[in-house]
Amino acid sequence: MYINKTSILKGYHFLPNPLYRTFSTGGIRKKHKLYDIAIIGGGPTGNAMACALTSSPELSNKKIALIDPGKYDHVAAWEPPLNAYSNRTLQITSSSHKFLQGLWNYVMQERTQPYYRAFISDSVEGGRVILEPNTKTAGPVAYLVETKNLQRAFVRMLNDQKDKIDIIDRTKVTSISTEPGDLDWPIVHLSNSSTIQARLLIGADGYYSSVRKYSSIYSQTYDYQQHGLVANLILERTNQDAYERFLPSGPIALLPFPNAQANIVWSLTRDIVQKLKNLPEDLFVKMVNAAFALPSSDVEYLVDLIDQDGSCIDSQVDVEKEINWRWKIATKNSTLCENQPPRISSITPKSRTTFPLRMLNADRYIGERLALIGVSYFV
Repeated sequence: MYINKTSILKGYHFLPNPLYRTFSTGGIRKKHKLYDIAIIGGGPTGNAMACALTSSPELSNKKIALIDPGKYDHVAAWEPPLNAYSNRTLQITSSSHKFLQGLWNYVMQERTQPYYRAFISDSVEGGRVILEPNTKTAGPVAYLVETKNLQRAFVRMLNDQKDKIDIIDRTKVTSISTEPGDLDWPIVHLSNSSTIQARLLIGADGYYSSVRKYSSIYSQTYDYQQHGLVANLILERTNQDAYERFLPSGPIALLPFPNAQANIVWSLTRDIVQKLKNLPEDLFVKMVNAAFALPSSDVEYLVDLIDQDGSCIDSQVDVEKEINWRWKIATKNSTLCENQPPRISSITPKSRTTFPLRMLNADRYIGERLALIGVSYFV
């Protein structure tokens, strides 16, 4: 895992080795612990940056710190259930996979799924697109990996490079400041009552970034007025393709896991997401199958039959029978059923969860002695 010419650090002149000696001998007034680079935030973005910096031969003599409130020993010790997957996942593109090549040895690869094709369709106009490599040797389009699996790999890789980085976990940033004195570097005040001072401060601390706040970098936010519903499903057969269908209420995507399992992400308006979240699990499975196969007007009709608590609004109507009747009609239409995912047989119990969809984008990515990474957030 390497970083190309350390482009993000261009223009910063780091401490020569003699100056490191003055840190310990008191040649510079040592009021705060000094670092060349301090990374704030240990999510996938911050951890990836930390691994890239510690793996770079060009930065082998730099003093680096990573600060995060999480419990890194717990992350490193994560042991997943044998027959189920986490519902929070990441898609790793082929180019990102190449960047993470050194890390991939730490990933539980038997729990990742490469896929070579993605089928995308529009439920209203009927348009279809297939994304696949140009050549048979091009490799997968992307990989699906559990976020916890990737985080575990990052932490284990960093643990093997402890001589190159100080990991300050279980610690929050309380404030960031500067003060007159020997150095004009940012000072990071920590919840453990210590302070550090960094020549370069890298903010990877998400939507409520303390680094962005300190730098007075403005951001643009947008609320999509939608929620994402995620769940893990069991398919009737094995599958190594991804599927996405655009419905008037929002897109639904199915991403493959090994062992005939899959993860779905369904974007829905607030009122609809509550209905589907509260549906009985067997009926929810039928509704997901319907979302991939039925005309959008049928899907809207079925959703309208459901109350906010997941029950049927009209006691005289059986939602399951309505779905089954429409499914039989749809399966007779060979064109409609092209490029559909395998039929879903069941759901991993208690795997449904929802979250609001909002976007934030920073107006700029750099400031005086600082840089922001992962500056576009969807939460």
